[in-house]
Amino acid sequence: MNSTEIQTLPTLKHSGRLQNVRSFLSLQLFLGLVLLLKTAELAHADFAGPYGVTPPAAASYFVLAPNPQNFGAWTALPTSRGERVDTTLAPLSLVIDTEPVFAGGGYFFTRAIDSGVVNFEYTISGKGVGYFGWFNSGPVFNYPPTNVGIPDFVSTPTAASIDVAAGDVFGFYVRAGNFTINDAQRLATIQNFSAPVPEPSSLALGACSLAFAIWWIRRSKMI
Repeated sequence: MNSTEIQTLPTLKHSGRLQNVRSFLSLQLFLGLVLLLKTAELAHADFAGPYGVTPPAAASYFVLAPNPQNFGAWTALPTSRGERVDTTLAPLSLVIDTEPVFAGGGYFFTRAIDSGVVNFEYTISGKGVGYFGWFNSGPVFNYPPTNVGIPDFVSTPTAASIDVAAGDVFGFYVRAGNFTINDAQRLATIQNFSAPVPEPSSLALGACSLAFAIWWIRRSKMI
């Protein structure tokens, strides 16, 4: 009886250790999957992370010319009178606007973290003359003309894109009124925004950890 116990005890201990290792690795595998999914989610967030528009706290701000104001990774730069930046619904959407009774407008721009395509949807409302557009200024901001300018009102969310290289300054421009017409306004809502972000090192590390965990679990089952 005692000899049987002596012979089986190491086996039981070994089996218990394997079970503990498998349980631990299964937990690591689950946590790794959560990490990868969360990282992918953040990489495709709207006005958040490296393209966040806060601080300051989410609210509506009117920025008077000629002074710029930072909104997270972005810069509002009025070119005449001023422009309004509304981050109340960020990170899901952003509003850039002009005053309804004075000619005004300005740029709202940031720098691309990586090469790729910036995607977004927009709507345009207001009154009188004006337009909304977007641009890629290259590596240096130089008060660029818009690559695309939309003078009409757009009530249905419309998809658009901007090709960028890492380091390019890109963004949006809104303008209403002119030297003779002040009674004008343009309000542009930008939503479903996404911009290129390099794969974080944690993603590669997580993938390696998952591969090792799967290999170890399979190996331990064969022992």
